[in-house]
Amino acid sequence: MAFNTAATTPDARFLAGIPLEFLTTNDKIAIGYFGLKSGHLAGIEGKKKPVLFDDLFIDLGVESKDEVIDLGLDIGSPAVFGTPVTQIGKNVVGKAMDNRVAGTIQTFLGKLLQEKTNRPKVTLISTVQEELGMKGAAAAAKEFSDYDGVINIDVGLTGDTPSSSDDYLPTRLGAGPILVYKDYSIHYSYSLIQKFEKSARKKQISYQKAVFKNYNTDGMYFFMQGCPTITLAIPCRYTHTNFETVRLIDIQHTLSLLTTFLTS
Repeated sequence: MAFNTAATTPDARFLAGIPLEFLTTNDKIAIGYFGLKSGHLAGIEGKKKPVLFDDLFIDLGVESKDEVIDLGLDIGSPAVFGTPVTQIGKNVVGKAMDNRVAGTIQTFLGKLLQEKTNRPKVTLISTVQEELGMKGAAAAAKEFSDYDGVINIDVGLTGDTPSSSDDYLPTRLGAGPILVYKDYSIHYSYSLIQKFEKSARKKQISYQKAVFKNYNTDGMYFFMQGCPTITLAIPCRYTHTNFETVRLIDIQHTLSLLTTFLTS
């Protein structure tokens, strides 16, 4: 079995004002934030235009190139969102839920399976650079092509916000993991999905079904190697932002479903 974790690509619409942490050449952290021309300067017409990456800059609180270099920054310096993870009501909100959630599930699943006497042979894989052409998944799929099946763990889309329509996307937080039948790239294994549904019904574990547009996963490369592949997605609001939002009960249901399926 293979599991996927991946980095995200930020959405330019949500970046203005977001703090960043840069890793410098002297191994210290430099703080900055995304800046954007203010509404007073953009004018009425300017505020109507979409925000593009070319409109943004990083404000580091300095005034010259030399001061930037003195901070230990240069072309290619890595940066991550500087926002903390917080719990707001039933939700967990923060950066990189896509795909910290999958890594968390992997960790707990490994511990749970270790305690089982009838545990199956499971390979846990965390991949990189999904958003740059699924480079990590391509390498892993080529190296390990003899799986009985591949369970791709990712975050899934939800339509449970006031600006969305249930007709378009009925998935929501709190209703359990999402079995994805089809996405932008592939149809997933119908037989594997049916087995997961059977496991969920047997243990009365909440789950959802979906067909996703504008969405694909690392599962595509394992599928292309001939491996039966499914995507099990954790519902997530506001994907590709620094305030991605998930719910703990969905993570718990996902762990229960995976454990039930793998040990049945």
